[in-house]
Amino acid sequence: MSQAPESSVSELPNLEVETDCHTQSKPPRFLMIGAAIAIITFIAVVFFIASLQSERPEAALSPTDPDIKAPVTEVKTESPDAASIARISELENRLMMLVQQLNVQSDLIRQNQQRLIKLDATIEQIASRTASEWEVRITQLESTVADTTASVDTRLTTLEKNRKPQKTAKKKKPLRAPALPFSLLSVDYWDNKPYAVLGYKGDLRHLSPGETLHKWTLISLTSEQVTFRYRNGIKRKLDVEG
Repeated sequence: MSQAPESSVSELPNLEVETDCHTQSKPPRFLMIGAAIAIITFIAVVFFIASLQSERPEAALSPTDPDIKAPVTEVKTESPDAASIARISELENRLMMLVQQLNVQSDLIRQNQQRLIKLDATIEQIASRTASEWEVRITQLESTVADTTASVDTRLTTLEKNRKPQKTAKKKKPLRAPALPFSLLSVDYWDNKPYAVLGYKGDLRHLSPGETLHKWTLISLTSEQVTFRYRNGIKRKLDVEG
């Protein structure tokens, strides 16, 4: 029972030795970073040298080199022929004509400008005259209107004063007429003239149009009906009996 703890204590130094071996075998981190930076710089230097070598042939062929001369192009000048001279003279003539036309147009423009100035002046004068005339006319009309209104007012006042009170119109009585005092027995014709045969108070009376019986005047008659008018204008119709 007493030997178990001794074995556990004896194993502890061995573990410490193993951990020290592992830590010593790993390189430090800053050494790895430095190696990576050195590799990158080496690659950059190699690329830079290669680019310089590729640019040297172009620099050798550049025109700045004094030994190499650029080719010289010769320019040939030809003398003008007769056709070109005639063309030039024709163009000069056209230019002269254009200049003359421009001068004429400029003169016309100046004349038109002067005319426009004169027209503006005349229009202003006419406008000022018409405005003044219209103002005078308006003042005259206003004065006449005021005078007429005053005269109308005075006449109305005088008429109102002189007007007499109207009398109230009397109401007219409705027209009346008595009943017909006779009867129509028949309508006869004698000598192609119509006559109304009336029965009046047991007697027979013959009336032609225009004749009067007991304040009734015969106006018209047919074979079956006659029309009478009373003295106040009332009309009555009478049919044949039976």
